[in-house]
Amino acid sequence: MNKILFKTLFAITLIIFAYSCKKDNTGINTGEFTIQVESGRCGNTVIAGTFEEGVPLDDDNYATFFVNVTKTGDYTISLSEINGYTFSSTGTFSDLGEQQLKLYGKGTPETFGKDTFDIDFGGATCNFTVTVKRGTDIEQANKIIITAGNDFFENNYFAIALDGYGNKLWTSPGICYDASIDNGILYIDKSHGMAALKIETGEVLWSNTYDENAEGATISNNVIYSQTSSGSLYAVNATNGSLIWSYSVGGSVISSIPTVYNNVIYFGANEVYAITADGTLKWNTSFNSSFFRSSPAVVNGIAYIGNDSGIFYALNADDGSEIWAYNVGMTGEESPFVYDGKVYIGGSKLYCFDALTGSVIWDKNISTGWSQAVIENGILYVPGSSSLNALNPLTGEIIWTVSEGYTTNDLTYSNGYLYYGRGGFILARHADDGDFYWNYGDYTKGSYINLTMPIIVYDKVTKEVNYSTLSGMRQ
Repeated sequence: MNKILFKTLFAITLIIFAYSCKKDNTGINTGEFTIQVESGRCGNTVIAGTFEEGVPLDDDNYATFFVNVTKTGDYTISLSEINGYTFSSTGTFSDLGEQQLKLYGKGTPETFGKDTFDIDFGGATCNFTVTVKRGTDIEQANKIIITAGNDFFENNYFAIALDGYGNKLWTSPGICYDASIDNGILYIDKSHGMAALKIETGEVLWSNTYDENAEGATISNNVIYSQTSSGSLYAVNATNGSLIWSYSVGGSVISSIPTVYNNVIYFGANEVYAITADGTLKWNTSFNSSFFRSSPAVVNGIAYIGNDSGIFYALNADDGSEIWAYNVGMTGEESPFVYDGKVYIGGSKLYCFDALTGSVIWDKNISTGWSQAVIENGILYVPGSSSLNALNPLTGEIIWTVSEGYTTNDLTYSNGYLYYGRGGFILARHADDGDFYWNYGDYTKGSYINLTMPIIVYDKVTKEVNYSTLSGMRQ
């Protein structure tokens, strides 16, 4: 973990005055004690209270350890300040022998991390360490996290909205696979149709019905593009849910969430298809291979998509002709991510390709399953089959990794936080070091959600929307 550690060592300043019991206080003696030390630590140290950056300390914040008093008397002890706070204590040693010394915290911790105080007194040296936790991010109060899944215990399907601290806001029943947000309205596919909901309350504004399951909700120019289980692509008016046009791929299942690029809709089924905004076929491939399930990334005139056989393609977005292809071993529903002239895709390994030539720049033994990679602020975040990883996108060098134990999926980045699903839970972590922030889901209380939809993060103030790479809106 890359934390700012304040380990400046300060000698404790001890001014211990022992006064006689005479009223004129003419007898002055220096009190004495020694410190118990256990493997360099101050004996039986207890750190009490919560130390949080930006939060002033009070009497509930203190450190205690054992000393051996060799002379009685009044005392005043104060430590030098570290990271905006200090410890001090004033009292009286009335008895000789072993006693517990309590030092009270004062001040306000400035930065999260670990602060180590060294004590050197009476020939004994020891230290104690205080862990300062991250402060509460008040901007998280503006966030709404949207996803969907099924309850493991009751086997019911629903969309769910959480606030930025992981608390449930609302749920809406139905099987949901994809959603998009425009002007504060959530457009979401349902079991047999589409629906528009108020994002802050979940109130349904309109809904429509298809004869088959809907999957996908990519919005562009007030039109929602949704595919169905029988192989139809629907264009729906976002204002009222009315059907504008539909296109059938001939009975084959449309397996990927559509991506819109230059008013052309790209998606995968038995082949890769490009449909114009008026519902006309622009082109389709003729690979006669297995299904294309991932959402294509279309950047700089090239469409990147993989199929179930593990072949990853770069296609000319104008005519569908192959530019290059590479066998990555496995792709499934995993979607590529294009950044700074490179394209990243998982398979049997995590690959980084030159986006134009298809040459392998580097590969990493990280099994990503059907998870999605994303790059933000120059860091590549990759959910693995049993871990969450941060890498240097230029070299593949691992910056940090967090072991999860269950498959992680549907990774979304938003303003310094990572949101993803893992084994029945929704989790949030700090993007800079992977530290845990919160999780939603507790199987002991019956809240155990298996995600069926990519996570979306919405800011009520800025109106910013962050999508997973799996979403057609991310590409």
